[in-house]
Amino acid sequence: MLRTFLTLTACLLCCYGFNWFLAESIEEVVVHIVNLCGISIIMAVGLNVTNGLTGQFSLGHAGFMAVGAYAGAYLTTTLSYIDENTLQYVTAAPVFQSSWGFIPAIMIGGSAAALVGVVVGTPTLRLKGDYLAIATLGCGEIIQIVITDLRKVGGAAGLSGIPSMPALPGISATPGASA
Repeated sequence: MLRTFLTLTACLLCCYGFNWFLAESIEEVVVHIVNLCGISIIMAVGLNVTNGLTGQFSLGHAGFMAVGAYAGAYLTTTLSYIDENTLQYVTAAPVFQSSWGFIPAIMIGGSAAALVGVVVGTPTLRLKGDYLAIATLGCGEIIQIVITDLRKVGGAAGLSGIPSMPALPGISATPGASA
């Protein structure tokens, strides 16, 4: 368990370092495309675990990812902001006092998605085949409707003001510029 946690933490830090390297040396559009590809890869690997390894057919995968994404993004936009004068990532909550405040937001987002997965998975644990697909499809649609109707997360317009990449200490939030 500890080895798995350390491996995942090392992978997360490597991904962040790679993202920082890209932001410092490549155009912002390319960094954005690489980030979107990384998100798609994460979702595909998660879907491969469900469909490929267990043989179950789940259609609610996007709903669980939306819960985690909105939870993390809500924390970073509500508790943090970018100071327009210094272009630095500023946090307002005690747990987010450093430039590394996005890491707890990522962990809380993943935990929120896992919690919803457990809540949905517990009653549907014995379902197989089409029944599991129908149940998870229904849960994914319920999640989509709840997020669309929730004004706290922007409603149908979604969240605004999400920073593209948090700044490290001594590094500007804009790619290619250093403080």
